Amino acid sequence: MIQKLRVRFIILAMSTLLTVLVVLVGGIDLASYRGIVAEADRVLSGENLGRVDKKLNNPGKEANGLFSQFSPDEHNYVRFFSVIMSQDGQVLDTQIPLGAIMASDEVSALAAKVFTKEADTGFQSIYRYSRLSDGDTVRIRFLDCGREISSFRQFLLTSVLLSAVGLLLIFAVVVYFSGRIVRPFAESYEKQKQFITDAGHEIKTPLTIIQADADVLEMELGENEWLADIQSNVRRLTNLTSDLVSLARMEEGGTPMELLEIPVSDVVAETAQSFHTLAQAQRKELQITVQPMLSMEADEKAIAKLVGILLDNALKYSPEGTAIGLSLCKHAKQLKLTVRNVSAVPLPEGDLDRLFERFYRADPSRNSQTGGHGIGLSIAAAIAAAHNGQIHASQPENGSLQITVTLPQRQRQTRKAQ
Repeated sequence: MIQKLRVRFIILAMSTLLTVLVVLVGGIDLASYRGIVAEADRVLSGENLGRVDKKLNNPGKEANGLFSQFSPDEHNYVRFFSVIMSQDGQVLDTQIPLGAIMASDEVSALAAKVFTKEADTGFQSIYRYSRLSDGDTVRIRFLDCGREISSFRQFLLTSVLLSAVGLLLIFAVVVYFSGRIVRPFAESYEKQKQFITDAGHEIKTPLTIIQADADVLEMELGENEWLADIQSNVRRLTNLTSDLVSLARMEEGGTPMELLEIPVSDVVAETAQSFHTLAQAQRKELQITVQPMLSMEADEKAIAKLVGILLDNALKYSPEGTAIGLSLCKHAKQLKLTVRNVSAVPLPEGDLDRLFERFYRADPSRNSQTGGHGIGLSIAAAIAAAHNGQIHASQPENGSLQITVTLPQRQRQTRKAQ
């Protein structure tokens, strides 16, 4: 449990950090990209480009002479060229300064691709374009943004790499300090389990004495209401103490489990059959569906106890005249054990996972009058975990409760319950 808590802490910390980094780095990169786009659009729609258009359209000027008349700032527009096309997509004229590296046919091909696009502004390769209809012609202006895009890509790559390196460094730090962070919880949890184990052993002795004294009084005085009440509550307290000690030992790995190849179909069927008489006494129908000839590596007593806990829980908290279903089948390399019953009171969806918490009761009707202690499903969850399995509760239909246990047929190694 402590290891799981540590893993969850690491995952939560790293997820939070990753989210923050994605938002910050992504926001900065997005702002940088938008800046490039905004600047390119400003240049393409600026007054200077109108002057460039006019000078490019002046037939009495050569290109070199044309651009030699520009101010130093206007020399930046050597990266600018434009194409005039007819409304049907024919290239009428290309205007390319001599300083540009694009040939006329390349510019025409570039313009033809842009002409078919719906957007009037955008990128075609590394060129930002702006399309403007003017009567029977269409003027498409291009601005070479290769330098800006190259710088942006380098900035993007650098920011991602630095973020990844920073994330790895922080991950190492979080992993190192996570042990110290969860240590107080681990110590407290271990003390709690040790207290339950020690207290359970100490309580057993006076309970045994009280039970013996009650039996002696019953022999001397005969049966009466008060002695019967004492004996009933002593038995309940004894069972509760035994369950708590068993659960604490399983969680702290103190109960060795002998994982052997067992005929799990026979174990489940025999355990379920023993509940038939109890179900009939409560006017309930027990429906058992077990796939034959199934086997698994498990502790036979633990599996029998698991089945008993699930059926006992279903019988306690289902109304009279209803059916309780138990099924066991093979799914891939796992076994699926399912117990389903009608619940007297539908459980809130958020409370389903809490059914496996100690002493949790989903509603007031699930009180001590049923004879339960509220830790049976906790023991079932511990048994499932000890076999590398999983357990969860669901409500397939309104008013029904289904508990499903998934267990692997083969264990990686024989181990102690955890």
